[in-house]
Amino acid sequence: MAAAAAAASKSGGAAAIKYVAAGWAAFTGTHLAMSHPPVRDALIRQLGDEGRFRGLYSAVSLATFAPTTFLYIRYTRGQGVIPGWTAVAEGSRAVRAGGLALKVAAGVAYGQAISTPNPIMERAMHAAKDGTHDKDGAQGTGAEKEKQGGEVAVRGIYRITRHALFTSLALLGAGNMLMRPFAGDVVYWAGYPLIWLLGCPHQDMRQRAVLPNRFFQETSFLPFAAIAEGRNSLRDAVKEFNKPVLATSLIVPLFFL
Repeated sequence: MAAAAAAASKSGGAAAIKYVAAGWAAFTGTHLAMSHPPVRDALIRQLGDEGRFRGLYSAVSLATFAPTTFLYIRYTRGQGVIPGWTAVAEGSRAVRAGGLALKVAAGVAYGQAISTPNPIMERAMHAAKDGTHDKDGAQGTGAEKEKQGGEVAVRGIYRITRHALFTSLALLGAGNMLMRPFAGDVVYWAGYPLIWLLGCPHQDMRQRAVLPNRFFQETSFLPFAAIAEGRNSLRDAVKEFNKPVLATSLIVPLFFL
């Protein structure tokens, strides 16, 4: 990080933007590679237990994400004009309103994601408690999976998307890309939708080995897709929202207008 920061300081914003892009590539690549089942299992065997793997995983994530964010805040925020976009977006109330709407939606999604039981995490904890995972983390397929650990309860925000937390970060990134239309800002904030776009399907691939098929039939990666296809209910989703958290999520952004 020190070398990148020194180089960014000497060469200016353009070089720093490249380092930010490289940082996102490193974060995304290591994030996906280390969580890929064959790699993950091999690392757990080498390290001796899952706790050590989680420690290594967190350390690598921090070592790639923190410098990327530092470089953005220190060197690239508000830097670099995007021809045909920066000037237009800066002077457009519609663009700013769209960005604010996305950020409010991000706050709502984030608040509901952290206040509503996550069916994926609940299922993983249930399986770990009952010892239903084999050494490779697989739990069988079809009817066998349906019987292990009971059904997976889908409530609230997870009726809208099974990746509520990822979606909230993607919305936050998209909102800031509209409200901060400079190259340095766009490159940094684009990383959040990128993680959503690549990380969610990768997580689905892994979770299909351990979650009942019904969970995927009732939920969707893309927000509102399962509802639009009649596989879930928006009315039930809103009814199950955490109302105090929802109110806070809608009110807090008003203080930053």
